[in-house]
Amino acid sequence: MPDRQPTRSPQHARGHRPADGRVGFATGAFDLFDATQLHLLEDASSRCDLLCVGVTTDELAERLHGVRPVVPFSERLLIVSELRCVDVAVAVEHTDALELWESLRFDELFVDDRAPADPATEDRLLEIGVDVTHLHTAASAGPDAAGEPDASVRTHHQRLRTAQKPSRGVSLYSSRVNRPAGRWLAALAATLRMTPDQLTWASALVSLVGVSLVALPEPSPLTGVLAALVLAAAFALDSADGQLARLTGGGSAAGEWLDHVVDCAVKICLHSAVLVAWYRTGVPAGWLLVPLLFVLASLVLFQGGTLAAKLLEARSSTRTPATGAGRLSPVLLLPVDHGVISAAFLLWGFPRLFAPVYLALALAHVAVLLALSRHWYRQLSRDGAP
Repeated sequence: MPDRQPTRSPQHARGHRPADGRVGFATGAFDLFDATQLHLLEDASSRCDLLCVGVTTDELAERLHGVRPVVPFSERLLIVSELRCVDVAVAVEHTDALELWESLRFDELFVDDRAPADPATEDRLLEIGVDVTHLHTAASAGPDAAGEPDASVRTHHQRLRTAQKPSRGVSLYSSRVNRPAGRWLAALAATLRMTPDQLTWASALVSLVGVSLVALPEPSPLTGVLAALVLAAAFALDSADGQLARLTGGGSAAGEWLDHVVDCAVKICLHSAVLVAWYRTGVPAGWLLVPLLFVLASLVLFQGGTLAAKLLEARSSTRTPATGAGRLSPVLLLPVDHGVISAAFLLWGFPRLFAPVYLALALAHVAVLLALSRHWYRQLSRDGAP
């Protein structure tokens, strides 16, 4: 029988597991190792702080693929362990991802997008806080894959299922409602040959309609429902532009900048619309401070997190930095999710209900801002100057 001991244990990789770092895990046979497999592992390594790679034994590989690997297990394990992008190489004798997590405690599972999908296992991993990231191969990513003339919306949607960002640091609404909705919009946009920037502008225009419904008409149950639905649609479009960029390979620094600028503008305009509407309808003066507090906390939280991620990324260009939001559960992040804020406008026509809910959301923003600001400052101070 082949030696099934890991070439290096997780405890000895780089001396220890990073205190604030992410452990990623990928598995495969890695038979007749080629450039495609190398690029997949390099991609996985760039997304975590410590990459553990499982190499399937000869028996498991034969059971899965119907043929015994050409390269013996011991040699495949040695080849993978010697790669610079791999921190730990271990033997894998079964395909139970949950059991592997029990022994290795990884934070993110990397899956080759050519492998058969297993939604049930992926959902279970997400429930215990493990992100599942599908990595693209050269044959399945990029403009050619997404730009087939006969590709249907359903085809694009299926491809997008394997191109999702990690769910760590994302609220339950965004991961379970907004991203799936944005996925369908991105698939439709790909079929219509739209660009990510066009979706960003569409999101901005739809947001403007929602803001106008808050600021201009007299508050009523009807305008509240319309505003909530329009704002939620704009938020889904905001998710769709990034997903379309990943699907088509059409993302750019300019597009990312535009997306961030539009996000900031929407936050300012929405809470300014509440301020204007409350002022017009004679709401007590003290309540007018709430939209000001809300927009302040919202913008500082957004820009603080964005800047912290950029600074940490600049100090470790080959690793994806942990910025702290992942420490909060998806449920705790709900009050600071734009989709939840949009849903609150369902109460817009009922001022005695909307006002306290809006205040609670504003205070939740302040609480999350204080918690994450402390974490960001300590993390940046500990890491030192660039």
